[in-house]
Amino acid sequence: MQSVGGQDVHKPKVFVDGQSGTTGLQIYDRIKARSDVEVIHIPEAKRKDNAAKLDCIRQSDLVFLCLPDDSAKETVSLIEAENITAKIIDASTAHRTAPGWTYGFPELRPDFRERIAASRRVANVGCYASGFIAPVKPLIDSNLFPRDHAFVVNAVSGHSGGGRKMIEVFSEKGFGEPHELYHFLQYGLSLNHKHLKEMTVISGLTQPPLLLPAVDYSRQGMLVNIPIHRKYLEAYQTGFDDVFRCLNDYYRGEKYVSVSKWTETPLRNHPQLPYTYLDAVSCNDSNRLEIIVCGGNDTHVNLCSRLDNLGKGASGAAIQNMNLMLGFSEDTSLI
Repeated sequence: MQSVGGQDVHKPKVFVDGQSGTTGLQIYDRIKARSDVEVIHIPEAKRKDNAAKLDCIRQSDLVFLCLPDDSAKETVSLIEAENITAKIIDASTAHRTAPGWTYGFPELRPDFRERIAASRRVANVGCYASGFIAPVKPLIDSNLFPRDHAFVVNAVSGHSGGGRKMIEVFSEKGFGEPHELYHFLQYGLSLNHKHLKEMTVISGLTQPPLLLPAVDYSRQGMLVNIPIHRKYLEAYQTGFDDVFRCLNDYYRGEKYVSVSKWTETPLRNHPQLPYTYLDAVSCNDSNRLEIIVCGGNDTHVNLCSRLDNLGKGASGAAIQNMNLMLGFSEDTSLI
């Protein structure tokens, strides 16, 4: 309980299941300093003990699941079997397109905020998925592009996107041998990335995009590029101004999603480089997602999303969803 105006007010209790992982630790660090929620703790030795975990969940008003997909599904099954009433935010990919779950991206449609606030089951967004869906869904919803358009996505994330093992290699081993390991690394060469399903379903597409992900030596930060060939713009009778206007109108007034033209975006300068460039880290440690429309009326168009893969792509989005679900101001403890 906390006292407001001399009256006791219930302080929501929150439990992070999997707080030692990358996303879980970020969420835990964000909520432990807050005075408006009470964090439920589980002893480290008990964190894989289902009985101890369920006891923590029973005490909670809201639970973050920061677990591998199979573990998240198992935990949800246990919660439902025990008729536990806690609200759930699942940070895994397990429930992002599952029936009965609300997709946790408040800015995507006018009704998404209300649905998240009223939901007991919210699936937090994926990082690459956020960067793709944010610019593509408005274009599909506005019929500027057909649902069967073959989108291509070139994306790079800080190495924290690879989870604890990759962070250990990059951060704890001190960039040692072999040196080539610490350069730009392409991965997902099976072309079957786990975010593809939500990218397809939530965007309203009839076929998945071709996603080409990579990581680099930066710890966090992300650029998601969606190039659109001139011939498609001509075929769909659309152009740079149409694309920009659609996105700008769609996200008008949003605090955490912005749209700009590349000529309006502050670009990075470096004294050792003779040119400016668009960096991947300017949204780090924030909940912002910037959509930057590159090109011109008579050229190809590139849609670039810049975000923190640990922010709007993970823990920041999770806190935003928690705020809505618990009745707090949506921007509480977010920048």
